[in-house]
Amino acid sequence: MLSLLSNCFVICELHPWLVDDGYKLQEKLFRMAEVRFKVELIKRENYSPNIFSELDDLSDEERLVALGEGREKNMNWLVLTPLENK
Repeated sequence: MLSLLSNCFVICELHPWLVDDGYKLQEKLFRMAEVRFKVELIKRENYSPNIFSELDDLSDEERLVALGEGREKNMNWLVLTPLENK
């Protein structure tokens, strides 16, 4: 699959805790992807509820809830960028 996608930009949300040996499999995916892509891992660092003027009249807690997605863990995304020299 990585070969088929090697000319594409790929963003993949990661859920390694949902499968047995998920973190080992994730590391294996990173190593395999490095052959054909620039590999980046993006971690959600924070919420910015104060940038939305529509939420100005809400309390701090209400603004955070408005932007919350109900995720059970802090998420990571794998970003694959095609290498120029293959």
